[in-house]
Amino acid sequence: MLPALNEDRMARFDFSSSALYFVSTSVQAWRACLGEVLNGTMWPNEYGNIAAEHWRGLERQFTFVILHTFVVMPNQLHAILEIDTQWLPPSAKVKSLGDLITAYKKGSVDEIQETGLNDFEWQHSFLEVRIVDEESYESISRYIAAQPVQWVNETLFDAKEHKSPPVIQKVR
Repeated sequence: MLPALNEDRMARFDFSSSALYFVSTSVQAWRACLGEVLNGTMWPNEYGNIAAEHWRGLERQFTFVILHTFVVMPNQLHAILEIDTQWLPPSAKVKSLGDLITAYKKGSVDEIQETGLNDFEWQHSFLEVRIVDEESYESISRYIAAQPVQWVNETLFDAKEHKSPPVIQKVR
């Protein structure tokens, strides 16, 4: 069992340090506009493809970012992102996880809106979980991979039924 991370320990954690992170963010009001799930397979539409391409773009844009498994769902993104600073010079500027997610959201929102979905927005907040061991990594990877199979069209009214992976969580 993972040790509980109290607010004081979380406040001191540097989210630009080398670590693996589980990230989950949702479209505003859980609006399912990024594609559809049919028979357990996610079929992204044009907007879902833009969202996925902007996620992949983080790795191209920032040399310290390594992307692991991810899935764009009709109204969400679930992903594992790694920040790896070991090969950077000490003076290198490393964006925090929050700054990376902000860059992702801004870029994807701008392009999705330009493409025709004028009122598209991500929710302001996002879920972040620092992955602390191999067991958590495997559990979260399975959770992400299973999302299309377990898909239920979620709305604000049934979001409370959404099951997150069994790890310590902090919502930003």
